[in-house]
Amino acid sequence: YDTTSINRGQVLIINNRYFGSFHKRFGSEVDIRCLKHLFEQMFMKVEIHQDLDKSKMKEVIQQFAKFKISDICLVIIMSHGEERKNELVVLDKANNGLKASWIEEQFNNLNCTLFSGKPKVFLYQFCRGTQHFEDMLVGYATQKGHRAHRDPNFGSWYIQLICEVFMERAYNTHIVDMLNEVDRRLKLFSSSDTIQTSSYTSNGFNKNLYFNP
Repeated sequence: YDTTSINRGQVLIINNRYFGSFHKRFGSEVDIRCLKHLFEQMFMKVEIHQDLDKSKMKEVIQQFAKFKISDICLVIIMSHGEERKNELVVLDKANNGLKASWIEEQFNNLNCTLFSGKPKVFLYQFCRGTQHFEDMLVGYATQKGHRAHRDPNFGSWYIQLICEVFMERAYNTHIVDMLNEVDRRLKLFSSSDTIQTSSYTSNGFNKNLYFNP
């Protein structure tokens, strides 16, 4: 993928912290700071939204998909999530679910011609499931049916390791190898008797993606 233009990349981050039926997602502010620092160091434009309801999430995602021109598109969603009828959904504070498949559909070649043929990366910090489209790479904080761990003081394991590995290796390593390294380090973490394992899937993502910071 060509990632050398002046419009290097656009990053959309949605972080939902407050929920009626769940505890606040303490530590997510740490993730936001680290992600913003990471991608701005790579000369990418970062757009951050927090505590959105379902309708506002849809509006923000559709606007981001339609009006941004750049080499790389990254969408990072941090929230509570669950599976409903075999579909992964991201939850808002009222427990309304937005399908992950709907999010990804907004960036396929039919709905998002500006990003046709360009790499689109989705990173989900919650709990999982899945359908994907052209030039798409989707990273999950955990395996299907398992929890994604978060430290109230230091942020989520997955996001913190993404920041750590990308900061160390983005200058000469493509994203799939970096996600593999994130998973290797993630397995070294533990919580009681729990070990977290991440995963990723791709569809038509058949070229190496370097961020060229």
